[in-house]
Amino acid sequence: MFGAEEDPFSVLTERELDVLHELAQGLSNKQIASVLNISEQTVKVHIRNLLRKLNVRSRVAATILFLQQRGAQ
Repeated sequence: MFGAEEDPFSVLTERELDVLHELAQGLSNKQIASVLNISEQTVKVHIRNLLRKLNVRSRVAATILFLQQRGAQ
């Protein structure tokens, strides 16, 4: 999907990365909202945007990509 040297997360904003990190920890939208002090609706927007930017279709796929990339570093 991405080259060995390319960071697929470079297209994400800092806040989208924050949301993805919490998502990868298994938190729900409500829990992510609480941790990041934002609304649950804002979390949903960030998740929708990061899924599109990473070209994945689900939270699970985004989490797998995140864990694979972080494990490879």
